[in-house]
Amino acid sequence: MRPDVQKALKGVLRKAWFVWIVMFCSLPVALIACYAMADDLKVFSVQDIPLSISRNILLVSAAILFIVTGNIRRFQLHAKSIAQRATRTPPTMNVHDQIIIKYLSVMIISLALSEVIGVFGVLLFILSGDFQSLYLFIAISAAAMLLYCPKWNEIQGIAIKMDK
Repeated sequence: MRPDVQKALKGVLRKAWFVWIVMFCSLPVALIACYAMADDLKVFSVQDIPLSISRNILLVSAAILFIVTGNIRRFQLHAKSIAQRATRTPPTMNVHDQIIIKYLSVMIISLALSEVIGVFGVLLFILSGDFQSLYLFIAISAAAMLLYCPKWNEIQGIAIKMDK
């Protein structure tokens, strides 16, 4: 790979890491917000909802979302998918911009789906005031974000597929 292409791809990777850091930092912000609301939420805690069933449903949903996110990401980074999307972009757009659009769209979708798992924890916390559920869902969300973080070999793979 040419040095100028590698430099451009490293710029794409920096942008992807910036997006990842912003999304990842939202998890500790959610924890801090929940700690700040903890005293007020104990008063409004809903006891009529069977929280153990709700917690189990959300755990199954989180596991399914975790798996689906990986499959969506794998499918979107596949050679045929990238080739299809490359034919839909304007011919005046250079390859560097196409890679940015394609990779960042896949990153944002996978990170947003991973973020939803953390939102499940915040939702459960608001309903029950249970910190254990909050920690569990935030940890699953963080694990998904760490698993789906930007990778150099993915960006390189997109560049190679688009050159063909």
